[in-house]
Amino acid sequence: MIIELRRNQNTLVVVGQGIISFGVYMALRVILSALLEPARFTGGVVETDPFLAYIVVGIILLLFIGADMLLRLYVGRHAIREGKGQSAGNLYIVLAALMALIDLAMVVADVIGLNDHTRSYLEKIVTLISDVTIMVTTTELIVAAVRVKKLRRALAEGV
Repeated sequence: MIIELRRNQNTLVVVGQGIISFGVYMALRVILSALLEPARFTGGVVETDPFLAYIVVGIILLLFIGADMLLRLYVGRHAIREGKGQSAGNLYIVLAALMALIDLAMVVADVIGLNDHTRSYLEKIVTLISDVTIMVTTTELIVAAVRVKKLRRALAEGV
């Protein structure tokens, strides 16, 4: 039972680092997409008042990127803390479940968007693969966290 606990704790540390890394990746992906293809983010507003459209879209993107980064940083750091044997509470598991649902929605949107002709097929496939990887990583974090909590409880009870 102790070996299984250590294995799941190690998984939490590695997956927690992965969640933080994926947060950085997602931020870079959105920022670069906005810089390289601003029309995708501004819609038809660019033709009427480009400066205002870029400012508004930039602020909204920064808010979403910041929220996503903070969420992934919180979940990742608490998973690492739990993996190192410290208590991390349960909120990060709930937030990870929320992230997994959001990641699932992104995967579904990617699959639906495969018929969209505004982006290259290769870009759509790469985005789909990265979003599936993020979803699997988040799910693995949840499973390992629940197992660690159960194993710690069982060891504390002397089973």
